[in-house]
Amino acid sequence: MAIVSIQVSGAVEYNRIPVSASFTSGGGLAAYYRFFRNGVGAGSLESFSSPVSSATKYYTYTGLQGNTSYSLTVHFYNSSMNTLGSDSITIRTPSEPDRTPPSINTWRPISIKKRSAEMYVSASDNSGVSGFYFYLNGTSVGNMYGSSGSYVYSGLNPGTAYSFGVKAFDIYYNTSGMETYRDTTIPNSAPTISSWYPTQIGVNSVTMYVASSDDEYVSGYWFYLNGSSVSPTSEGNGRYTFNNLLPNTSYSLGVKAYDGDGAQSSMSSYSVTTKKNRPANFEWDNGKYSGYAFNITANEWSRLCGRINEFRSYKGLLNSTFTTVSKGMEFKAAYYNELVNAIKGMSPPTSVPNNRVAGDFIYASDINRLKESLNSIL
Repeated sequence: MAIVSIQVSGAVEYNRIPVSASFTSGGGLAAYYRFFRNGVGAGSLESFSSPVSSATKYYTYTGLQGNTSYSLTVHFYNSSMNTLGSDSITIRTPSEPDRTPPSINTWRPISIKKRSAEMYVSASDNSGVSGFYFYLNGTSVGNMYGSSGSYVYSGLNPGTAYSFGVKAFDIYYNTSGMETYRDTTIPNSAPTISSWYPTQIGVNSVTMYVASSDDEYVSGYWFYLNGSSVSPTSEGNGRYTFNNLLPNTSYSLGVKAYDGDGAQSSMSSYSVTTKKNRPANFEWDNGKYSGYAFNITANEWSRLCGRINEFRSYKGLLNSTFTTVSKGMEFKAAYYNELVNAIKGMSPPTSVPNNRVAGDFIYASDINRLKESLNSIL
Protein backbone atom coordinates (compact mmCIF):
# COMPACT_ATOMS: atom_id res chain seq x y z
CA MET A 1 0.00 0.00 0.00
CA ALA A 2 1.36 3.48 -0.93
CA ILE A 3 2.12 6.07 1.74
CA VAL A 4 0.16 9.28 1.08
CA SER A 5 0.14 12.45 3.22
CA ILE A 6 -1.60 15.83 2.84
CA GLN A 7 -0.75 18.80 5.10
CA VAL A 8 -0.98 22.57 5.26
CA SER A 9 2.01 24.18 3.57
CA GLY A 10 1.51 27.87 4.38
CA ALA A 11 -0.62 30.49 6.07
CA VAL A 12 -4.31 29.65 6.21
CA GLU A 13 -6.48 32.63 5.35
CA TYR A 14 -10.22 33.08 5.48
CA ASN A 15 -10.56 32.35 1.73
CA ARG A 16 -7.57 30.10 0.91
CA ILE A 17 -5.66 27.08 2.25
CA PRO A 18 -2.30 26.05 0.74
CA VAL A 19 -1.43 22.32 1.03
CA SER A 20 1.24 19.86 -0.02
CA ALA A 21 0.65 16.18 -0.85
CA SER A 22 3.36 13.50 -0.86
CA PHE A 23 3.30 10.01 -2.44
CA THR A 24 5.62 7.07 -1.77
CA SER A 25 5.01 3.86 -3.73
CA GLY A 26 4.03 0.67 -1.96
CA GLY A 27 4.42 -1.40 -5.13
CA GLY A 28 2.71 0.56 -7.92
CA LEU A 29 3.70 3.71 -9.79
CA ALA A 30 1.56 6.84 -9.67
CA ALA A 31 0.44 8.23 -13.01
CA TYR A 32 -2.29 10.66 -11.86
CA TYR A 33 -3.39 12.67 -8.80
CA ARG A 34 -6.32 14.90 -7.81
CA PHE A 35 -7.31 17.15 -4.88
CA PHE A 36 -10.84 17.14 -3.38
CA ARG A 37 -12.79 19.49 -1.10
CA ASN A 38 -15.58 18.01 0.97
CA GLY A 39 -15.59 15.01 -1.37
CA VAL A 40 -15.88 17.10 -4.52
CA GLY A 41 -13.01 17.55 -6.93
CA ALA A 42 -11.38 20.88 -6.31
CA GLY A 43 -9.23 20.73 -9.38
CA SER A 44 -8.85 18.72 -12.55
CA LEU A 45 -7.20 15.34 -12.73
CA GLU A 46 -3.48 15.91 -13.14
CA SER A 47 -0.93 13.52 -14.63
CA PHE A 48 2.78 12.98 -14.16
CA SER A 49 4.97 13.17 -17.25
CA SER A 50 5.77 9.53 -16.54
CA PRO A 51 4.72 7.17 -13.74
CA VAL A 52 6.64 7.85 -10.49
CA SER A 53 7.40 5.93 -7.34
CA SER A 54 7.44 9.11 -5.21
CA ALA A 55 6.41 12.73 -5.58
CA THR A 56 5.30 15.86 -3.73
CA LYS A 57 2.65 18.17 -5.19
CA TYR A 58 1.31 21.54 -4.05
CA TYR A 59 -2.16 22.99 -4.35
CA THR A 60 -4.04 25.98 -2.96
CA TYR A 61 -7.74 25.74 -2.20
CA THR A 62 -9.32 29.11 -3.02
CA GLY A 63 -12.76 30.67 -2.96
CA LEU A 64 -13.38 29.51 0.60
CA GLN A 65 -15.59 31.04 3.29
CA GLY A 66 -14.39 32.40 6.56
CA ASN A 67 -14.89 30.49 9.83
CA THR A 68 -15.77 27.26 7.94
CA SER A 69 -14.46 23.68 8.31
CA TYR A 70 -13.25 21.94 5.14
CA SER A 71 -12.30 18.30 4.50
CA LEU A 72 -9.34 18.32 2.14
CA THR A 73 -8.33 15.10 0.36
CA VAL A 74 -5.77 13.97 -2.20
CA HIS A 75 -5.85 10.74 -4.34
CA PHE A 76 -2.98 9.20 -6.30
CA TYR A 77 -3.85 6.79 -9.21
CA ASN A 78 -2.00 4.30 -11.41
CA SER A 79 -2.22 4.37 -15.19
CA SER A 80 -5.45 2.31 -15.03
CA MET A 81 -7.03 4.95 -12.68
CA ASN A 82 -6.96 2.58 -9.76
CA THR A 83 -6.40 4.35 -6.43
CA LEU A 84 -2.94 3.72 -5.02
CA GLY A 85 -3.53 5.77 -1.85
CA SER A 86 -5.24 8.84 -0.38
CA ASP A 87 -5.18 11.10 2.70
CA SER A 88 -7.46 13.74 4.24
CA ILE A 89 -7.25 16.60 6.74
CA THR A 90 -9.92 18.88 8.19
CA ILE A 91 -9.10 22.61 8.44
CA ARG A 92 -11.23 25.53 9.70
CA THR A 93 -10.61 28.86 8.02
CA PRO A 94 -10.31 31.98 10.18
CA SER A 95 -13.07 34.57 10.23
CA GLU A 96 -13.17 37.00 7.36
CA PRO A 97 -11.47 40.26 8.43
CA ASP A 98 -13.45 43.46 8.90
CA ARG A 99 -13.35 45.68 5.84
CA THR A 100 -15.57 48.50 7.09
CA PRO A 101 -13.63 51.77 7.61
CA PRO A 102 -14.22 53.94 10.69
CA SER A 103 -16.39 57.04 10.60
CA ILE A 104 -15.12 60.39 11.90
CA ASN A 105 -17.72 61.92 14.19
CA THR A 106 -16.00 65.15 15.29
CA TRP A 107 -13.19 67.25 13.82
CA ARG A 108 -13.10 70.75 15.26
CA PRO A 109 -10.60 73.33 16.54
CA ILE A 110 -9.83 73.74 20.24
CA SER A 111 -7.58 76.77 19.66
CA ILE A 112 -6.00 78.54 16.70
CA LYS A 113 -2.92 80.61 17.58
CA LYS A 114 -0.11 82.38 15.73
CA ARG A 115 2.14 79.36 15.33
CA SER A 116 0.00 76.41 16.33
CA ALA A 117 -3.46 74.92 16.08
CA GLU A 118 -5.00 72.34 18.41
CA MET A 119 -7.74 70.14 16.93
CA TYR A 120 -10.11 67.65 18.58
CA VAL A 121 -11.15 64.42 16.83
CA SER A 122 -13.39 61.46 17.62
CA ALA A 123 -14.47 58.48 15.51
CA SER A 124 -16.41 55.20 15.69
CA ASP A 125 -16.03 51.77 14.06
CA ASN A 126 -17.72 48.35 14.20
CA SER A 127 -14.49 46.68 15.34
CA GLY A 128 -12.97 49.57 17.28
CA VAL A 129 -11.00 52.68 16.28
CA SER A 130 -7.23 52.22 16.64
CA GLY A 131 -6.04 55.74 15.88
CA PHE A 132 -5.73 58.65 13.49
CA TYR A 133 -3.46 59.99 10.76
CA PHE A 134 -3.08 63.79 10.63
CA TYR A 135 -2.40 65.95 7.58
CA LEU A 136 -1.41 69.57 6.97
CA ASN A 137 -2.31 70.92 3.55
CA GLY A 138 -2.60 67.30 2.39
CA THR A 139 0.80 66.17 3.71
CA SER A 140 1.05 63.59 6.50
CA VAL A 141 2.47 65.16 9.67
CA GLY A 142 1.74 62.69 12.48
CA ASN A 143 -0.47 60.05 14.03
CA MET A 144 -2.18 59.26 17.32
CA TYR A 145 -3.63 56.11 18.90
CA GLY A 146 -7.05 55.97 20.52
CA SER A 147 -10.63 56.62 19.49
CA SER A 148 -10.60 60.34 20.37
CA GLY A 149 -8.29 63.10 21.56
CA SER A 150 -6.55 66.32 20.60
CA TYR A 151 -3.64 66.92 18.25
CA VAL A 152 -1.44 70.04 18.05
CA TYR A 153 -0.11 71.30 14.74
CA SER A 154 3.04 73.29 15.52
CA GLY A 155 5.57 75.33 13.56
CA LEU A 156 2.88 77.28 11.70
CA ASN A 157 3.27 80.79 10.31
CA PRO A 158 1.21 83.72 11.63
CA GLY A 159 -1.65 84.97 9.47
CA THR A 160 -1.53 81.94 7.14
CA ALA A 161 -4.40 79.80 5.84
CA TYR A 162 -4.09 76.05 6.44
CA SER A 163 -6.06 72.89 5.71
CA PHE A 164 -6.04 70.55 8.72
CA GLY A 165 -6.86 66.95 7.77
CA VAL A 166 -7.49 63.68 9.61
CA LYS A 167 -8.17 60.01 8.79
CA ALA A 168 -9.21 57.30 11.27
CA PHE A 169 -8.02 53.67 11.11
CA ASP A 170 -9.19 50.49 12.87
CA ILE A 171 -7.43 47.35 14.10
CA TYR A 172 -7.48 45.94 10.55
CA TYR A 173 -6.02 49.21 9.21
CA ASN A 174 -9.20 50.04 7.37
CA THR A 175 -8.92 53.79 6.88
CA SER A 176 -11.66 56.37 6.65
CA GLY A 177 -11.81 59.15 4.13
CA MET A 178 -10.13 62.43 5.07
CA GLU A 179 -12.01 65.08 7.03
CA THR A 180 -10.63 68.62 6.66
CA TYR A 181 -10.97 71.89 8.52
CA ARG A 182 -9.72 75.16 7.06
CA ASP A 183 -8.69 78.15 9.12
CA THR A 184 -6.14 80.97 9.30
CA THR A 185 -3.64 81.40 12.12
CA ILE A 186 -3.67 84.64 14.10
CA PRO A 187 -1.77 87.44 12.30
CA ASN A 188 1.43 88.78 13.77
CA SER A 189 1.14 92.13 15.57
CA ALA A 190 3.98 94.59 16.08
CA PRO A 191 5.40 95.37 19.55
CA THR A 192 4.44 98.55 21.41
CA ILE A 193 6.94 100.87 23.13
CA SER A 194 5.66 101.62 26.65
CA SER A 195 8.63 103.56 28.09
CA TRP A 196 11.40 105.65 26.52
CA TYR A 197 13.04 108.27 28.71
CA PRO A 198 16.50 109.40 29.85
CA THR A 199 18.02 108.13 33.08
CA GLN A 200 21.23 110.16 32.75
CA ILE A 201 22.12 113.15 30.59
CA GLY A 202 25.81 113.93 30.33
CA VAL A 203 28.08 116.17 28.32
CA ASN A 204 28.96 113.54 25.71
CA SER A 205 26.42 110.80 26.37
CA VAL A 206 22.76 110.14 27.19
CA THR A 207 21.49 106.93 28.79
CA MET A 208 17.91 106.00 27.90
CA TYR A 209 15.56 103.43 29.44
CA VAL A 210 13.27 101.45 27.14
CA ALA A 211 10.45 98.98 27.79
CA SER A 212 7.90 97.44 25.44
CA SER A 213 5.33 94.69 25.11
CA ASP A 214 4.25 92.21 22.44
CA ASP A 215 1.57 89.56 22.05
CA GLU A 216 4.35 86.95 22.33
CA TYR A 217 7.75 88.40 23.20
CA VAL A 218 10.05 91.28 22.28
CA SER A 219 13.30 90.11 20.69
CA GLY A 220 15.19 93.40 20.81
CA TYR A 221 15.48 97.03 19.77
CA TRP A 222 16.87 99.25 17.05
CA PHE A 223 18.24 102.60 18.24
CA TYR A 224 18.40 105.82 16.22
CA LEU A 225 20.25 109.11 16.55
CA ASN A 226 18.60 111.95 14.62
CA GLY A 227 16.85 109.33 12.50
CA SER A 228 19.93 107.23 11.68
CA SER A 229 20.42 103.73 13.07
CA VAL A 230 23.31 103.57 15.51
CA SER A 231 22.99 100.10 17.04
CA PRO A 232 21.60 96.78 15.80
CA THR A 233 19.93 95.42 18.89
CA SER A 234 19.59 95.22 22.63
CA GLU A 235 17.61 92.26 23.90
CA GLY A 236 14.91 92.73 26.50
CA ASN A 237 13.88 95.81 28.42
CA GLY A 238 16.76 97.87 29.77
CA ARG A 239 19.10 100.79 29.18
CA TYR A 240 21.04 102.00 26.18
CA THR A 241 23.69 104.72 26.13
CA PHE A 242 24.21 107.03 23.16
CA ASN A 243 27.92 107.93 23.22
CA ASN A 244 30.25 110.36 21.43
CA LEU A 245 27.75 113.22 21.56
CA LEU A 246 28.64 116.91 21.47
CA PRO A 247 28.22 119.15 24.53
CA ASN A 248 25.21 121.47 24.71
CA THR A 249 23.66 119.95 21.57
CA SER A 250 20.06 118.94 20.90
CA TYR A 251 19.44 115.39 19.68
CA SER A 252 16.45 113.26 18.71
CA LEU A 253 16.90 109.81 20.23
CA GLY A 254 14.72 107.08 18.69
CA VAL A 255 13.93 103.43 19.29
CA LYS A 256 11.97 100.66 17.59
CA ALA A 257 11.11 97.28 19.14
CA TYR A 258 10.95 94.10 17.07
CA ASP A 259 9.65 90.59 17.81
CA GLY A 260 10.62 87.09 16.75
CA ASP A 261 8.75 87.43 13.45
CA GLY A 262 10.60 90.62 12.55
CA ALA A 263 7.57 92.87 13.08
CA GLN A 264 8.70 96.35 14.20
CA SER A 265 6.95 98.93 16.32
CA SER A 266 6.64 102.53 15.22
CA MET A 267 9.54 104.71 16.32
CA SER A 268 9.38 106.41 19.70
CA SER A 269 11.47 109.58 19.88
CA TYR A 270 12.77 111.72 22.72
CA SER A 271 14.35 115.16 22.28
CA VAL A 272 17.21 115.92 24.63
CA THR A 273 20.02 118.45 24.93
CA THR A 274 23.38 117.32 26.26
CA LYS A 275 24.95 119.20 29.12
CA LYS A 276 27.45 121.97 28.56
CA ASN A 277 31.07 121.38 29.35
CA ARG A 278 31.60 121.93 33.05
CA PRO A 279 33.68 125.03 33.75
CA ALA A 280 37.11 124.46 35.23
CA ASN A 281 37.55 124.77 38.97
CA PHE A 282 38.41 128.19 40.28
CA GLU A 283 41.70 128.87 42.06
CA TRP A 284 42.99 132.02 43.71
CA ASP A 285 45.97 133.78 42.23
CA ASN A 286 47.38 133.95 45.74
CA GLY A 287 46.56 131.59 48.58
CA LYS A 288 44.29 132.73 51.42
CA TYR A 289 45.52 131.23 54.70
CA SER A 290 43.90 131.23 58.13
CA GLY A 291 45.67 133.43 60.67
CA TYR A 292 47.07 135.72 58.01
CA ALA A 293 45.76 138.88 56.47
CA PHE A 294 44.72 138.47 52.88
CA ASN A 295 43.72 140.55 49.92
CA ILE A 296 41.44 139.81 46.99
CA THR A 297 42.84 141.50 43.96
CA ALA A 298 40.62 143.21 41.42
CA ASN A 299 41.74 140.56 38.92
CA GLU A 300 40.79 137.72 41.29
CA TRP A 301 37.41 139.36 41.88
CA SER A 302 36.76 139.65 38.16
CA ARG A 303 37.86 136.06 37.50
CA LEU A 304 35.75 134.71 40.38
CA CYS A 305 32.63 136.61 39.27
CA GLY A 306 33.15 135.43 35.69
CA ARG A 307 33.65 131.81 36.77
CA ILE A 308 30.51 131.94 38.94
CA ASN A 309 28.48 133.08 35.93
CA GLU A 310 30.06 130.34 33.79
CA PHE A 311 28.80 127.81 36.34
CA ARG A 312 25.38 129.48 36.42
CA SER A 313 25.15 129.26 32.62
CA TYR A 314 26.29 125.61 32.84
CA LYS A 315 23.40 125.00 35.26
CA GLY A 316 20.96 126.82 33.00
CA LEU A 317 20.63 129.88 35.24
CA LEU A 318 20.80 133.58 34.50
CA ASN A 319 23.98 135.48 35.15
CA SER A 320 24.32 137.24 38.47
CA THR A 321 25.21 140.91 38.70
CA PHE A 322 28.35 141.78 40.63
CA THR A 323 29.85 145.06 41.72
CA THR A 324 32.61 146.32 39.46
CA VAL A 325 35.72 146.87 41.56
CA SER A 326 39.07 148.51 41.05
CA LYS A 327 42.41 148.43 42.73
CA GLY A 328 42.44 149.96 46.19
CA MET A 329 38.75 149.47 46.95
CA GLU A 330 37.78 148.06 50.33
CA PHE A 331 36.25 144.53 50.31
CA LYS A 332 32.80 144.93 51.86
CA ALA A 333 30.25 142.51 53.30
CA ALA A 334 27.88 143.47 50.47
CA TYR A 335 30.43 142.26 47.88
CA TYR A 336 30.94 139.08 49.83
CA ASN A 337 27.16 138.49 49.99
CA GLU A 338 26.92 138.87 46.21
CA LEU A 339 29.26 135.89 45.90
CA VAL A 340 27.43 133.86 48.55
CA ASN A 341 24.00 134.39 46.98
CA ALA A 342 25.18 133.69 43.41
CA ILE A 343 26.78 130.37 44.42
CA LYS A 344 23.96 129.36 46.79
CA GLY A 345 21.47 129.67 43.90
CA MET A 346 23.20 126.71 42.20
CA SER A 347 22.67 124.39 45.22
CA PRO A 348 26.28 123.25 45.46
CA PRO A 349 27.00 119.94 47.22
CA THR A 350 29.36 121.81 49.55
CA SER A 351 27.27 124.44 51.31
CA VAL A 352 28.27 128.09 51.14
CA PRO A 353 29.09 130.10 54.28
CA ASN A 354 26.54 132.45 55.80
CA ASN A 355 25.99 136.02 54.70
CA ARG A 356 27.78 138.81 56.53
CA VAL A 357 26.68 142.25 57.65
CA ALA A 358 28.67 145.43 57.84
CA GLY A 359 31.18 145.21 60.66
CA ASP A 360 31.51 141.40 60.55
CA PHE A 361 34.86 139.82 60.03
CA ILE A 362 35.39 137.87 56.85
CA TYR A 363 37.98 135.17 57.35
CA ALA A 364 40.22 133.30 54.96
CA SER A 365 38.21 130.17 55.77
CA ASP A 366 35.05 131.95 54.51
CA ILE A 367 36.73 132.93 51.27
CA ASN A 368 38.11 129.42 50.75
CA ARG A 369 34.70 127.94 51.59
CA LEU A 370 33.18 129.99 48.77
CA LYS A 371 35.74 128.56 46.37
CA GLU A 372 35.13 124.99 47.59
CA SER A 373 31.35 125.40 47.24
CA LEU A 374 31.72 126.65 43.69
CA ASN A 375 34.14 123.86 42.73
CA SER A 376 31.82 121.19 44.20
CA ILE A 377 29.16 121.86 41.56
CA LEU A 378 28.86 118.89 39.22
